[in-house]
Amino acid sequence: MLTTDAEQITPAWLTHILHEQDVLPSGKVIGVAYQTDQTFTASVSYLNVMYSEDAPDSAPRALILKSGKRRIEAEFYRHIAPDMPNAPIVRCYDAVFDLASQTSHLLFHNYDPTHFTLGSADSLTTDHLQSISGTLAIIHAQWWENLRLRQDMAQLGEDVMGFVRSQAEQGFSRFADALGNRLSPNWRECFERLFATWPLSQHVERLNTGRQVTLLHGDTHPWNFLFPAT
Repeated sequence: MLTTDAEQITPAWLTHILHEQDVLPSGKVIGVAYQTDQTFTASVSYLNVMYSEDAPDSAPRALILKSGKRRIEAEFYRHIAPDMPNAPIVRCYDAVFDLASQTSHLLFHNYDPTHFTLGSADSLTTDHLQSISGTLAIIHAQWWENLRLRQDMAQLGEDVMGFVRSQAEQGFSRFADALGNRLSPNWRECFERLFATWPLSQHVERLNTGRQVTLLHGDTHPWNFLFPAT
């Protein structure tokens, strides 16, 4: 069931989800309090969950409901993440994408008590970069030349190369205008040749044959990573 607003969450629905995910083997949800924030791309609700007395202490008390229009994110947690049980990714208890409305929801574990995200004013340290690199390396290694990349996962992915090219082409005129005479005719010609030939045929061949390819995160800025608080 698609849930686009925290007001739609019922104790019965949440009990069912957590039971199916084996984190609520006994007891039930009896109440949910929430606070909702709006980001550029989604509505994010922070849930505080209350349980009956027979629920285990290990049941998650803090969850995050993310509602938006990101099909690829929902598909990742539905079809790819289950095959990565030991990967350093956040726990997602439920992910739904509704094709008719092009709307999604994801129900995440809230890691605020144990982890933090960098703020826009925070400086990246070597430890941060090593942590990010190590996390990505684990995922890249697991899916390196995996047959699923040419099978079902090929249908789930987005045209990242096409998106990057379209964004670059759309922004090139503003880029050139901003540089003015500092952009020489030779450099302008280089950019135009790049737009005319990219993606390179060898890159397309690699994708089509499944050689030297893996699963990539399409938005790997530092603020998309969690770091241990201790």
